[in-house]
Amino acid sequence: MSERSPQERPGDNVTETAGRWRSRISQGPLPALGRTSAPARYLSLIGVGFLTIGAITYLALPGWADTSAASAVTRVSSVSTGPSSQPTIPGPMPGAPTQQPTTPAAPTPSATPTPLQPSDPARVKAWKSGAGGNALATVTELSSDMLMAQAMKQYTDMLQECKGLRTAVGKAQKAGLIPDIAMQAKYAVALVSFRLAAISCITGIRQVPDGVEDVVTNVNQTVLASAALQLSGGASNLFVGTGMLRRH
Repeated sequence: MSERSPQERPGDNVTETAGRWRSRISQGPLPALGRTSAPARYLSLIGVGFLTIGAITYLALPGWADTSAASAVTRVSSVSTGPSSQPTIPGPMPGAPTQQPTTPAAPTPSATPTPLQPSDPARVKAWKSGAGGNALATVTELSSDMLMAQAMKQYTDMLQECKGLRTAVGKAQKAGLIPDIAMQAKYAVALVSFRLAAISCITGIRQVPDGVEDVVTNVNQTVLASAALQLSGGASNLFVGTGMLRRH
C-alpha cells in the first residue's frame, strides 16, 4: 500500500485539474468570440446557422426524394390499373362520333383472259382449215392430256403424252404462221412453253426395265413441278392467241 507524502493532499489534485480546464477554456474559440464586437458575433452566429441548416437539408433530401418517387409510382399504378390489375383503356370522349366496325372488302376475282379477234377473219379461217389448223388441234389435245395425266399421277401415260407433244410442237412451228400478228405472237410463245414442258417431263420421268416384262418408273417431282408451270403458261397463251379458232 502506497503512502502519500505529507505535502500531497487529496484536494490539491482536484484544484490543479480544475485550474487546467479553466486555462484551456479561456484559450478556446468562445472567449475569443466574446472579445469580438457585437456585429461580428452576430454574423458569425448567422453563418454557423446557415451551415447547420444546409447540412441537415443535404442529409434529408435523398430520403425525401425516394419517398416522393415511391408515392408517385403508387398513385400512377392505382390510376392506370383496374380492380383486376389489368390496364384500363379510356373510353371515347362525350359527344365523340361512334366508330363502326369496318367490314373487310371482298377479294376481287381475277379477270378471265379474252381470246383475240382476227383482223382478217377470212384469211385466218383459211389457215385453220389447212396444215396449221391440224397442228394446232394436235398441240391443244396433247397439252390437255398431259395436264390430266399429271393430275391423276399416271406417269407412264404422261411420259407418252410428253413425247408426243414435243413432236407436235416441232410440226406446228413448221406449219406456217397465223395470218394475224397478235394471234401469231401468242401462239408462238405457247409453242415454246409447250416444248420446254415436254423436255422437262421427259427428263423428270425415267423408266427402267425390270426383268423381261416389268418396268420401274422413277419420278422427279421437282422437275415435274417445273414442267407443270411451263405447261400452264403455254395453255394460257394458247387460249388468248387461238381460242377464237377453236370455237368455230
